[in-house]
Amino acid sequence: MKFILVLITLIYVSLTLCLSGCGGDDEIQDEVAAIIPVNFSNLKEAGEYAVRVTITGADVETITTERNLSIKPTNQPVEEITLSEVHFGPNQVVTIEVLEGGTVLYQGEGEAGFLRNSSNKLPEIIVNPLGHELIAIFEVAAENVGDLLGGQISVNASQSSDTHYGVSEVHWDWGDGQQTESGKEPTASHTYERVGEYTITLTIRNGAPSPISVKEEKVISVTAEPKIVSENDGTTMLLIPTGTFGMGDPFGEGLPHELPVHMVTVNSFYIDTTEVTNAVYKQFLDATGHKAPDFWDDPAFNAPDQPVVGVAWLDAAAYAQWAGKRLPTEAEWEYAARGGRTGARYPWGDAITHDDANYKGKGGKDIWDNSAPVGNFPPNDYGLYDMGGNVWEWCADEYDAKFYSVSEESNPIAGKLITFMNDDFVNVDNPRVTRGGSWSSADNKLRVASRNLFDAPATSKTTGFRCAKTPGP
Repeated sequence: MKFILVLITLIYVSLTLCLSGCGGDDEIQDEVAAIIPVNFSNLKEAGEYAVRVTITGADVETITTERNLSIKPTNQPVEEITLSEVHFGPNQVVTIEVLEGGTVLYQGEGEAGFLRNSSNKLPEIIVNPLGHELIAIFEVAAENVGDLLGGQISVNASQSSDTHYGVSEVHWDWGDGQQTESGKEPTASHTYERVGEYTITLTIRNGAPSPISVKEEKVISVTAEPKIVSENDGTTMLLIPTGTFGMGDPFGEGLPHELPVHMVTVNSFYIDTTEVTNAVYKQFLDATGHKAPDFWDDPAFNAPDQPVVGVAWLDAAAYAQWAGKRLPTEAEWEYAARGGRTGARYPWGDAITHDDANYKGKGGKDIWDNSAPVGNFPPNDYGLYDMGGNVWEWCADEYDAKFYSVSEESNPIAGKLITFMNDDFVNVDNPRVTRGGSWSSADNKLRVASRNLFDAPATSKTTGFRCAKTPGP
């Protein structure tokens, strides 16, 4: 009996020792090791920092540890932090905090699951400034009226910001296949060539050592028509797009008042496709009782489809007011005459023949001794006829021989601004600009840079006009 009791005791002790010390395949290992790579490249300055690692999970106890590290974000941006004991299991959150003097300056976060029998090396966790925010904001404005075809759409992203690193790059996508090069300038402008809706996208990038980008989008509607028919006089007008050009004579072939060549920007505007004809001008006479122009009875100049001549600047201004239009500025006239060509001598190119225009002498398509019916020569690239030759055309500007030296960069006009409303033109008596040359001019006067002047009350067989109009109601 005593032997049996001793045997039972030995078996019990053996089992107890085995269960408590042998372990075996069924034992659950609660703690494992982990490697956490931390990317410090967004730190502004190298230095000595305290780095706190916190690991939390729904069913595990929170682990917190702190290390002192000498961090060099440019030379060695990634540091591996090794932890010997983390809780086994999925769905845990690793938070990295970078402290200086007890204050948290940077923070990063990642998700983790820790496995048995694994190195448990996590993906990089990037730390960013605490409370850091990168914001993309921009405003859209059209420099004319509304969102215009041919109008310059202006955008301003100056309110975009980064609370820590600042904005380093700004990029615009205009939604029509065109983009701007990335740069630091927060403002930009763009010209649309077709009616429609377009999504403008702003992408900004911050100045962090590891930069990040954000975007904002706005939809704009381009509504102005490329061609209109004027309600009052029935003429066709084409929209000339906003643009910048070198105004003046780049060839040195003209008079000093064509210099210096200077860069000018004009907003979009409508302009008559042809000079105002006798038939169209008669509508104005019939409606208003305005006096008939000089040479009205001369058969050499009074055909219905010939440009009206013998009109003073004051007469052209009165017509423009009646038609709900205005005379073009000198800058608008030259820009329209160039037809989008850069530095060309004439509206159609650098050479001239009588197949291009009606000027002094005859030959080719030019069969007229005097003014030709409008539209008998090829239009320029904007679709405008007789911008060189046929008749000189009145402009809105007062003539100033030295104006090019003091001209504004945007929408310049010499002299007092005339609106061609409420008879604000009736007291004008000083010389005004004429452009384009005429049927009696030498070919040199048909250059797009050529300038001429004429007294506002004076008339001539060689001078007529065409009208312009600002887009909008």
